[in-house]
Amino acid sequence: MADEHTPGPWRIADSDCVYGGDNKELAHMVGEADARLIAAAPALLAALEAVVKDNDGYCYRCEKENDHGPACPIPTARAAIAKARQSG
Repeated sequence: MADEHTPGPWRIADSDCVYGGDNKELAHMVGEADARLIAAAPALLAALEAVVKDNDGYCYRCEKENDHGPACPIPTARAAIAKARQSG
């Protein structure tokens, strides 16, 4: 069974500790900026998945049907989603 990420929303406490939706500590960061980025991860992933889903057919940036050119961020977004979802 593939590992599932800790449910969100994630939050910051004590400026540098990140807690999951289940109130378990996920990470103790060196800096508050890193903690904010980690805490935002579930929301960022969900937003990126929604953007990719909305652009599965006609790409408004490339102005083509199912054809993402080299300047299009959709392939990069798909790769980032796959990296976030991979297990092991």
